[in-house]
Amino acid sequence: IKETRLRTNLLSSEPLCVSLLVELKLNSDKALQFFNVLYDNYFKSIDNIEFEYNPARRDSRLTGDRSAFDVFVEYTSIAGNKGFIGIEVKYSETLNEGADSVNDILNKQFCNEPRTRRDRYRELSIGLFAETNYGELEQLPAFQIWRDHLLAVSMCKAFSEKYDEGVFLFLAPYSNKNCRDGVEKYRNLLLNPDDVIDSHFCNAWLEEYIETLDKVFDEEWTKDMKKRYLGNYN
Repeated sequence: IKETRLRTNLLSSEPLCVSLLVELKLNSDKALQFFNVLYDNYFKSIDNIEFEYNPARRDSRLTGDRSAFDVFVEYTSIAGNKGFIGIEVKYSETLNEGADSVNDILNKQFCNEPRTRRDRYRELSIGLFAETNYGELEQLPAFQIWRDHLLAVSMCKAFSEKYDEGVFLFLAPYSNKNCRDGVEKYRNLLLNPDDVIDSHFCNAWLEEYIETLDKVFDEEWTKDMKKRYLGNYN
């Protein structure tokens, strides 16, 4: 986490995700209430929240790169399942940033194996996407969503003794048309977009998250969040 960026660039996603969820990290009861309001009382407990999280960067069991979740939430469900939500937060981004680096990332060697990261990403995509869609996933705006999604998929495979389930959640403002269109296009590439557990993918809107945060805490700082990020002065 870059502290200078955190304190001086509120339009970037890093300070947004910290402002949004750090109080929940410090208050597990409020965290449980928050996520249960959003997801129909699915959770028995919220066990941990971390920021900029990847349990094993550049590990061959995972995606073999330095991708990380902006926020990582571990939970126990009402059914007793241990799981996680890996969250990517966007605010003013367009999902078209970093176009020049896409091919370089895809063509890098995967760990110490005689294949590329593209090969590994495609391997992890088996059963989630039609092979005919791989080319589209390897381009913007789908590319970054795909990499973070596959990190969650690989964690479920690599750490099955720790997690019974896990999902990647893409969180952005509904009012950000680029993100809204990008995530909808990405969902349509999935073979089973409505099966969150099996696809390991879902998305949510920042507006709902901030409104829910204000309902749960109802404090001056949550009103400031609404003013800053939603332009809501009520």
